[in-house]
Amino acid sequence: MIDAAARRAVTTYLGAVRHASSLSPVERYFTHFDIEQSRKMLDEPARRAIESAIKSAQKRTGERAVRRLTEVGEDGRRRIVLRHPTTMPVPDAVASLVHDLMLDYRRSASQDIAMLFDHFAPTDIVRRVVGVGSVGTRCFLVLLEDGDGHALLMQPKEAAQSVLVEYGRIPQPAVLDELIATSGEGARVVAMQRVLQALSDPFLGHLRGPEHDYYVRQFHDMKGGIEVEELDDEPFVTYAEACAVVLARAHAQSRAAAQIVGYAGRGETVADAIIEWSYAYAEVSRRDHEAFVTATG
Repeated sequence: MIDAAARRAVTTYLGAVRHASSLSPVERYFTHFDIEQSRKMLDEPARRAIESAIKSAQKRTGERAVRRLTEVGEDGRRRIVLRHPTTMPVPDAVASLVHDLMLDYRRSASQDIAMLFDHFAPTDIVRRVVGVGSVGTRCFLVLLEDGDGHALLMQPKEAAQSVLVEYGRIPQPAVLDELIATSGEGARVVAMQRVLQALSDPFLGHLRGPEHDYYVRQFHDMKGGIEVEELDDEPFVTYAEACAVVLARAHAQSRAAAQIVGYAGRGETVADAIIEWSYAYAEVSRRDHEAFVTATG
């Protein structure tokens, strides 16, 4: 079933890129995925999984995050609740630096968002533990409030050098190198998210610190996901195909979209490579877990 999922995902991906290549660049740019239309493409089990993810995401709002992660003290001031080790205080010098950088963030956001942030001022800052994919990087939560007690949580996250450059030694487009040189790696992350995502967080922005670059986003802005471990075989394959279509939409924004189709051909070799790499990566993960269990007793 894993092999079938990989092969059908590759076939679906190439078909979607091939179709997108027949459209004009403007038509490709305005290709979005309507939730209701997407549901029609899925079988019943996969549709239930998507609907469950949507319901979960709709609960993960910024207002809910403020209610769960902050509290009002006896002095009447709202603060982020400290929960070691996931949420920890920062030294005064770091808090002051992040405070100043959040003011700079508005310069990178769109003008309407910058005007919105004129209503708010930072009132509390903490260090936040990152997820597995961001281990080793810095992340903060910044609480902002207006004069009437309305609160907003923003999340500056460290933006490191692209792994394509650092480990793959893959040259980047000159326009991207210029962007990084002038505005930092955070600007690269924001720019690429806007390219790859049909609908991005409108609060996306970036900033440069004295030693590290960051990108900024709203914390818990209806983000959600699918628990793939809970999917049966056929819904898993369907979900893989749905992901392939979304990825194809993103890659089709590139002028190299037609080259992707030509290079991949019918997709058999690409699917074989993906399957081989996936099994090898799973084996590495298994050995890492065994080493972790051994080390922790």
